[in-house]
Amino acid sequence: MAGSAVKIPRATCKVFGAIKALSTVKRCAVLVHGPKGCVYHINYILGMRGDRPSEVYSTCLDEHDVIFGAEEKLREAIEEIDASLHPDLIAVLSCCVSSIIGEDLNAAARAASTSARVVGIEAGGFEGDFREGYSETLCRLVEEFVRGPPGEVRDRSVNLVGLLRGGPDLRELLRVLGLIGVRVNATLTANAAVDDLERLGEAALNIVLCEPAGLEAAKLLEQVCGTPFIVADIPVGHAATIRFLDSVADALGIGRYPIRDEGGDELCREALAGRRVAIVSGPTRAIG
Repeated sequence: MAGSAVKIPRATCKVFGAIKALSTVKRCAVLVHGPKGCVYHINYILGMRGDRPSEVYSTCLDEHDVIFGAEEKLREAIEEIDASLHPDLIAVLSCCVSSIIGEDLNAAARAASTSARVVGIEAGGFEGDFREGYSETLCRLVEEFVRGPPGEVRDRSVNLVGLLRGGPDLRELLRVLGLIGVRVNATLTANAAVDDLERLGEAALNIVLCEPAGLEAAKLLEQVCGTPFIVADIPVGHAATIRFLDSVADALGIGRYPIRDEGGDELCREALAGRRVAIVSGPTRAIG
């Protein structure tokens, strides 16, 4: 069927992408200014995917709030989260309802008295899908935490932009980059703390590891700080890892990885021939 009726849409909404992008930022509380169902269902979906979201709260808007407005309620919720959780960052997200009635997140954030940094992010579900949620959230963090060209650029340092999940992927990227003497300055956003976000401008190179999530943020960092960027896939396998390291080394103007074992993939195939192998991964990587 083609037309107005879409059976089980294959993409979720902008607020999902925003929550996902913020879910591994350290000491970050997420407050969605909307009905309770938005947070409940997104938290449920993320849990089913194996993610562990950070603190996610809702202002639980009701009919009265929708008719008369709820910016004062939002301000009180921001201050309550700050006083009870003592986070470093409170990310305040709109959703469909608060976007439609025109709630001013940033006005409420400015009015709130907090110790934490408070960032308002427009995430109305009808404004785009989860990819826009990823992208615009990363850009909003750059706007908030990167004010201009850094006083110092760290040699042989990179930011990993668009990497939203930490764990084994991040650990392996840290390891393989170390093989060519490159250190990770910060990630946007996996396992990032506020201090990491504040030094995003100090890297010599930005590596975009997920183009839909990170490309616009990398362009913004280039505009604000003059930091060049490359787009690269997360390296999976011997040959892909060598290509990844070569592209990073070339962009930084340093020596390539010296060990060039061109037969590495074939050796792996021979070693695994006739064996049954279990691949433990997210579905896009395991199947791909």
